Amino acid sequence: MIERLKNEYGFKEASSIEGNQLETDKGVKQLCYWKDEDCLKWHIAWRDHCSVAPYMIMNRMLRTKKGSAYIQEGDAYISVHDVIRSNEREKGSEAHWGELVGVMIINGREDRTVKPLSGNIEQEYPFLEQANRQQKLFFYTFLQEANRRLNQAKKVLRADEIEVPKMANISNLRGGIYGSLFVVEGGTEKPEYGYDSLNAFLKEWYLNEGEQSLEALLDAVDQKAQLTAYERKAIMATVLLPDELKRLNQVSETMNEAEVSEVIAHLKEEWDRTQSFASTLAKWLDSKKVKK
Repeated sequence: MIERLKNEYGFKEASSIEGNQLETDKGVKQLCYWKDEDCLKWHIAWRDHCSVAPYMIMNRMLRTKKGSAYIQEGDAYISVHDVIRSNEREKGSEAHWGELVGVMIINGREDRTVKPLSGNIEQEYPFLEQANRQQKLFFYTFLQEANRRLNQAKKVLRADEIEVPKMANISNLRGGIYGSLFVVEGGTEKPEYGYDSLNAFLKEWYLNEGEQSLEALLDAVDQKAQLTAYERKAIMATVLLPDELKRLNQVSETMNEAEVSEVIAHLKEEWDRTQSFASTLAKWLDSKKVKK
């Protein structure tokens, strides 16, 4: 395989190292393996679109001597990339990440779909059979609050459905600053319709870096993408959806009272974090309305 890579990409020297990486005479290269050619082709086009020279580039697929962005080996496809060695997600890098999110939203506008918002919240979970009276009371109150948040999301959009773009999972993207250039590692996951990963990314940023840093990031997003009124509402509605309930579907039916208490503590913590994040996002959105 190494000899083929040398021939295809013109490396004079190449040797395998850890993590599907090659040490070559042209530096360390990362090999990515793909089973889905359509996903690979989407990533090729997406990375080209999301590069904003001379400020930001994606770790695009290096071209073979014949100009191809990948090679085929058996039933897999292989792309070769430069390696990103750092991950800058902190105060001071808001402009870089904000521009990335902005160009991702712009790219997503080219392929959109309509999805229904979550339906009625389930009222029964098998593990509650092991819960005591106080624990059951908490969960039923929690489910009422979940329904309230779902209704809020529908109220924001004034609809039971949401129009969303096709986007890569930004939560898993890594980026490094090299001089004045921001280089982003694109990942290999299939793109999805919706703002779910953006929601997770923004929430994590808020929890780690605080309100002012999040607002600076969002300002950079808006400056690049010029968010439409509907896009702002759709992002807010996504944040309001009670995704914390998804964890309940993975909870064992046979847990004891102590384990139920752990689930309660985790849910409450996540719920409070989401509420705080949603409040901060809503305040930022309101400030944009005032300015306009």
